[in-house]
Amino acid sequence: MAEIDSNYLFSKILLLLFIFLLSPSLKALDSPEAKEEKRETCFFPAFIQTTASNLVVWGWNYWVVQAPYAKISPETWNKNLRSGFVWDSDFFFVNQIGHPYQGSLYFNAARLHGYSFWEAVPFTIYGSLMWELFMERDYPSANDFIITPLGGVAVGEAAYRLSLSFLEKKATGTKRIALEIVSAILNPVLTFNRLLYGDSILRRNPVPVEPVSLTVYSGINRTRDEFPILAVTPHPFLGFELLYGDPTMNEKPISHTTISK
Repeated sequence: MAEIDSNYLFSKILLLLFIFLLSPSLKALDSPEAKEEKRETCFFPAFIQTTASNLVVWGWNYWVVQAPYAKISPETWNKNLRSGFVWDSDFFFVNQIGHPYQGSLYFNAARLHGYSFWEAVPFTIYGSLMWELFMERDYPSANDFIITPLGGVAVGEAAYRLSLSFLEKKATGTKRIALEIVSAILNPVLTFNRLLYGDSILRRNPVPVEPVSLTVYSGINRTRDEFPILAVTPHPFLGFELLYGDPTMNEKPISHTTISK
């Protein structure tokens, strides 16, 4: 009797599980208030944009960066499915910043098409699983598969609310340009959908009523070197302070309930 590869079996089970989770019949896990609210969800645009996010990132890696790990093929897919997950040792920026940001793209592909916080989570998991198994020739990374959905959900919800908050229709000139740029950096999926559908996408995603304050500052720090004693070295810096909502109110910083329309 042939021996069954446990890693291969585990990968197959994961794949089938998360395809099942993506079924449009998935029940909302929101609060009772959110369940009572009637929302129009669009499964196929959300699913296609989640998938397309991976294709865009892969295309950048393949054609622009010309990264060796982007040279994928059916052979690499088969290898990844059979090998199972390993623990990678990529740089901190890649694992802890890049992957959560990429996960936020999956999350917002669903969020912007009417899905609530919890309903958007399976799309984030699907996007991460697709990337690990099919979009790199490297072995699937267990730590990336953990941080991408978890970080993507956290970064994604913050990006969802903030990017909408920065769409100030009454703003003009330089202020309007600056706000549009910040919104696009935070949530490129929103910018893409606005180009695709116009501002009709905002009817499904109303601008939050929470007050938002963004302060950007810069300057020069002068630090003393060890030798000589009297020498100082200038170091330019750029910082920002972002306030969302009223910090004096006794509320949770991020709630999963749908924003009131």
